[in-house]
Amino acid sequence: MAKTKKEDNPQGIKNVEQTLTNTKQILEDNYKPFFIVLGVLVVLIGLFWLGKMYIGKKNDEAQSQMYQAQKYLELDSISLALNGDGNYLGFLDIAKEYKFTSAGNLAKYGAGICYLHLGNYEEEIDFLKKYSKKDKVLG
Repeated sequence: MAKTKKEDNPQGIKNVEQTLTNTKQILEDNYKPFFIVLGVLVVLIGLFWLGKMYIGKKNDEAQSQMYQAQKYLELDSISLALNGDGNYLGFLDIAKEYKFTSAGNLAKYGAGICYLHLGNYEEEIDFLKKYSKKDKVLG
């Protein structure tokens, strides 16, 4: 077997040292803007994470409220499904209170279906236009 001889490359070492020195100088000259940008990024990521948790919690609430409205729709109690029964919210209230959640978006679809059954086609079209078609099956 042939042995390879490891040679020291003084020019390569000098290049690495020069690059490290340049990087160190750039960081020393710009440490305040660097930490400001880093701090802003940390704050933005934290706010995004908290917002996502808040929206997830609201979505769970909306889904639990929408369960009864869906049952009323299945039983052809269209008015109760649309407006609620006093204990549970209807599709209209869910769409209004939980508008930034996926369940609130689905409530817009449910309200459109209710208005279709009631023969109020202008309201039906308005709610179905507001419905965002993220679901591939319903879209």
